[in-house]
This record gives sequence, structure tokens and C-alpha cells, in this order.
Amino acid sequence: MASTSAYGTWKSPITSSSVSSTSIHLHELKLDPLNKHKVYWLESRPEEQGREVLVEHDTTTNTTNEVLPKEFSVLTKCHEYGGGAYSVMNGVLFFSSFADNEIYTFSLGSKDHPKKISNNNGSDFRYSDFTISPKLDFLICVKEDHTIGEGKPNEVVNTLIKINLLDNSVSTVAQGRDFYSSPSLSNDGIHFAFISWVHPNMPWDGTELFIADLNDPKKIISVAGSKDESILQPIWSPLKNELYFISDRNDFWNLYKYSIETGKQETVFVIPTDLAQPQWIFGMSHYALNNSKAICFGKEEFHIIGLSTSEHSSKKSPFSLVENLQSVDDKLYFIGSSPVQFSSVVEYNLKNDHVNILKETARIPFSKEYISIPTEIAFPTDNPNQNAFAWLYLPANPEYIGLPGELPPLIVQCHGGPTSASSNALSLGIQFWTSRGFAFLDVNHRGSSGYGKKFRNLLRGNWGVIDVADLVSATNHVTKTMKIADQNRTAIQGGSAGGYAVLSALTFYPSAFKAGASYYGICDIEMLAKDTHKFESHYTDLLIGPYPEAKDVYMKRSPIHFTSNLNSSLVLFQGLSDFVVPPSQAYKMFEAIKEKGIPGALLVFEGEGHGFKKASNKVTCLDYQLLFYSKVFKFDLPEPLEKFHPVEEVNFFKKRYLKKKKKKKKKKKYSALIPLPITLKSH
Repeated sequence: MASTSAYGTWKSPITSSSVSSTSIHLHELKLDPLNKHKVYWLESRPEEQGREVLVEHDTTTNTTNEVLPKEFSVLTKCHEYGGGAYSVMNGVLFFSSFADNEIYTFSLGSKDHPKKISNNNGSDFRYSDFTISPKLDFLICVKEDHTIGEGKPNEVVNTLIKINLLDNSVSTVAQGRDFYSSPSLSNDGIHFAFISWVHPNMPWDGTELFIADLNDPKKIISVAGSKDESILQPIWSPLKNELYFISDRNDFWNLYKYSIETGKQETVFVIPTDLAQPQWIFGMSHYALNNSKAICFGKEEFHIIGLSTSEHSSKKSPFSLVENLQSVDDKLYFIGSSPVQFSSVVEYNLKNDHVNILKETARIPFSKEYISIPTEIAFPTDNPNQNAFAWLYLPANPEYIGLPGELPPLIVQCHGGPTSASSNALSLGIQFWTSRGFAFLDVNHRGSSGYGKKFRNLLRGNWGVIDVADLVSATNHVTKTMKIADQNRTAIQGGSAGGYAVLSALTFYPSAFKAGASYYGICDIEMLAKDTHKFESHYTDLLIGPYPEAKDVYMKRSPIHFTSNLNSSLVLFQGLSDFVVPPSQAYKMFEAIKEKGIPGALLVFEGEGHGFKKASNKVTCLDYQLLFYSKVFKFDLPEPLEKFHPVEEVNFFKKRYLKKKKKKKKKKKYSALIPLPITLKSH
């Protein structure tokens, strides 16, 4: 029988350690085009200090193995966000090593040691998006050169290069534009296609699709795209000299093709649903081609289109989120998840719907009664003609019910990007809270992806305005209209651009939330415009306005200049190796809340970048956030937090008591969780 207990105080089997253990990130699933019974993917393992491990699965023997020595982490720093860190052709692997940014090759299954084929000599060259000739005589990839001048964003040079694999000589095959990605070799060996774009666009704003002659790269034509049309993922058809690609020309990212013979484009499959996601990283795969069909995924359905017949059929997917889609005959391979399924490497048979899980990030070690299944809600915004969306999770724990008449505290989350989106995929990071009696609201504000280009472009010129307003509107809708959460116990959290939304909400809507947790969030967007990496160095031109021409707008939307408005408790988490949002941002905000005497804390982590990778640091953050909310919302933790070395070493739970100045003979005291800035060393 369930016990009656205050929301937030429930005991839960979902600990911070179990959350960290499921934070293994599965990504970059690929097939060997000439050996398709081998499936490959990367695993980001927090318990190995975030090492990116390349894994091979043999579908004929059903065996899974790591393929590289432990000294190698398969990761590229191109665009800072990486992706496209490896490729395999006929049993030969080519990859970027995180330790030295060099390209290595390795014959899979051999006892040889990986061999270096690039020659950086300590220079900061980075490589990504490897496309390999079937004859293994050359590869084409992106090269990012940080050696010019002082390596400032406007000095970094991106090109496409061709490496002769017989003598390792290098030639440039595309240059002169700001960015390149997605090189793809035609089956006849004559052409290669690629995507390119220029500042201030991001790849979801506008890109161009080019086709060049492999033997004479100066013979080049633009076949699709513009500054206002986003082209993604060009793939050559296995049947004809046709190039398939994704375009958002009709509002949604749908499938099209271009014929070299006719010089014309054709629509392949159009549906009022995005069939792709924003290209934040290299190597994304939103659809797949095999010898007879194209397969896309959208709105929890697989869409199958005949390459020669154009016949279309749809099939309901058991997974709500599908990434890195690949295909062999009637089998699909992808990274899939759902509200009750952790992110997994999946083999899915289109004929009989059989699902074979090749790798799970984790299995649920407790009853599914602890899992809160989200509901997507639409809520009104400050524009009566526009709605926004959110995933609403209610408290779920079979051992407890709330106190009579009590409503649960609410945590509101803003995704990063800001051109990104939240999904309903199972996340123990959310279930950690709902199983303790919190309601959780994961918001897709105006400007989020997944709802078409028009919705995505609503954020243009409005970043820091409508997204923040939507977070407040979503909170009010749940607490005041639906009345299913306590309006007096609301917290907001987010990372990166989501962290900026946290700081903006607490600053510009000071009565909307009682507490906030910012992970590597931006407090000074003017500083971001002046001090960030090349990929995003003009991102704010479209989101806010060109800098410095719109400097006054940047000032008005930077929380750091309006800290006098702050009233709510705030905890900040920051990596010291973050080159996307520099640590100086977190220090500036912490100094501001410290000066005001607002209850708050700053935790900084050595060796962590933009997004924490190490298991112990993830545990620290989640435990501290729970402790922080218990102080703000004044409830007792049902059990001690887990003990681990970093917490015991720095003792950052120490309280300090500050006195407010006297006002009209009234004395007022309050406690503040304000430890000095803390550096947690990696262990």
C-alpha cells in the first residue's frame, strides 16, 4: 500500500549514480558499404572519463567487440561539436583520434596497431566527415585549420581535402566558403557531392548542394539550396546517377532528388512533418537508401518509398526517436528510444516487425511503475495566434502518494541550441525527479525544431524574448490553468542556450520561478558574440542582430546587466575547458548573485567542456541540485546523498549566513548557500 508523503520527499530507486550509468551516449551508427553484416557505433563512456569507444557488431555471429586499443578515443573537435569521426570501407577503418587530432587507419580484425596517415606535427588541424573510395585509394574529408594567425574564429579555415591513400599526399578539392560537410562519392566514380554554407547562416538556415568532377574539382555546379533553403544529407542512388537529399523548401525537411542526366530536381516524398533534425554535428543520417527503396522516419512512423516505382507505404515504429538510420535489404539499423526504452542500437525487420536490440545504454532495474510517461501539451503563448509545446511528466512512484490538498513542485526544462528540441525518449535524468514527487515540464518553445521551418524561424531576431516568455507561459499553463503543480514551488533548469533561458527567466521574470539551475549557461550574449568558436560566431546575427550594429539589443537581452532584478536562488555548473560558453560567463553571474546575497552556488569542473562527460561529475551535479532544491523548497531529503570522493573532498555543502541591512527598524535574516567558487578536480 502506498504511503502518504510530501512531494519531493519520496524515496526513489533512481539514484544519481544510476542516472550517470545510463548516460552512456550511443551515436554515429554506420555500416560498412562492402561488408554489410557488420554494424558500427560509438559509445561515450562516462566511467572511462568520457572516452569515445568504437564498437563492432557482427550480425552473422551476434557478437559485439571493441575494435581499438584503449589509448584511442574516436572523436573530432571540428566545429567543436564534432561528429563524423570515423568511416569504414571493406573492413578498413579511418578515424580521428581525440588525443592528437590525427587521422588513423586500421584493418579491422588484424593485430596491427592503428597507423597515422595525416601529419599535423603538433599543429591544430582537425578532420571530420570521412568518405572513402570503394577501391581504398583515396578519401575525402573536412579539414579545419586553426593555425592561421591566432586561431580566432574569423581566421579558422574550413576546406574539403582529398588524401591519396597510396602515398598520403593531400590536395584541396573545395575551398573559399565558410563551411563544408557531407561529401558523397557517386557510384560511377566520376563525381562527388557536398554541402556548403556561409556566415551568418547555420546549416538549418540555408545551405547549398554542389556536385563536382572528381578529377577536376574546378568543374562544379550548384544544384539545390540557397541562403533560405536548408539542404541536408546528399546520398547517391545505387540504381541511377541520381542524388537524393533533404530540403526544407516547403516548410518541412522532406526528401528530393537531382538527376545528372536531366539536370532536374524531383520530389520524392513530402509530408507535413520534419524528416530530419538540425545539423549540429557532422555525419547525421536521417534517411537511408538500399538497392530498392528509400526509408525515412517522422512522427513515429517509417516511410518506405520505392526508388524505381515511387510507391509509398508507412509503418508504425515501436520507437518514438530514431537517429543514424541505415538500411540493408529489409532490415533497418538505428539508434532508437521511446518513453519506456533507453537509447539502444536497434535492428528492425520491416517485413515482420521483429526488433533485435544489439546494445542498450541500460536496462530498467526497477518496476516500470516508477516511470512517468509524458504527454505532449500545446499551450498558448503571448501571441494569440501562436501555440508552443511541451512534454508534461507527472510524479510517479508506486510507493507514495502526495499529501491531501498538496500539489507537487514543478521543474521546467529548456533545451539547448536554441535550435533544438526535446523528445519523449526515456531519460532517467527526468525520472530522477518525477520518482521523487516532482512534476517535470520539458518545453519546446517557439523556435524549436521538429515543427517546420516557419515555427523554427520564429526565433529569428527574438532569441531571449519569445523563448523565455514561452517558458513562463508554459509554467503558468500547468500551475494556474491546469492546476496540477504548485505555483509557489517552481524551478527552471537548462544547459547552454537552455542555461541562458534560465538566467533570462530569473532576471526578466523575477517572480516566475523560485529557483534555477544553469549548466554552462550564457549570461552575457555580447561576450558570446565576441568570444566563441567559428561555427557559431555569427549564429546570433540571425537570432538577435548583427554585432556590433545591434549592440544595444545584446545589452538589453544579457542577464548580467540586470542582476538587480534577481530574487530567486540559483546554482551554476560550469566546465573549465568549455570553448563554446567560456567559464568567465559563469564567474560573472556568480559574482553578481554573491554581491546581492542571493542564495546560490557555483561549481566548476576541471577537464570538462561544453557538456559534462565524466560520471563522477554528473553525480555531483545532480546530487547538489537535489540538495539545493530541498533548501529552497524547504523539504527534508528522505535519505542521505550518495557518498563519493569529490563531494567529501571539497565539502561544498557548507552553509554561510549573511545578514541583510536594516530597513526601517525591521531586522531580517536569511541563510544562503553561497560557497566560494569551487573547482572539482577529475578523479
